Amino acid sequence: LGVLDLTTNTIIAEIPVGTNPFDVALNPTSNRAYVTNVFSNDVSVIDLTTNAVIATIPLGASPRGIIILPNADKAYVATVPN
Repeated sequence: LGVLDLTTNTIIAEIPVGTNPFDVALNPTSNRAYVTNVFSNDVSVIDLTTNAVIATIPLGASPRGIIILPNADKAYVATVPN
């Protein structure tokens, strides 16, 4: 996962996440991002202040889209059924 500096349009950091990252959702109440990883069947939790993966959440087959509710108490992840 690349981190872009939007003033210079350059990649300033790379964050190693799972295999085939697909979607990113930002938590509206914290400095966390959630990345779905299609081939590793998980979600990477990233601390945006350190640009580090702080957790990996295993999921069902091929997680794709992700959305976090405005009150940040739940995330919904679309997966491909077996």
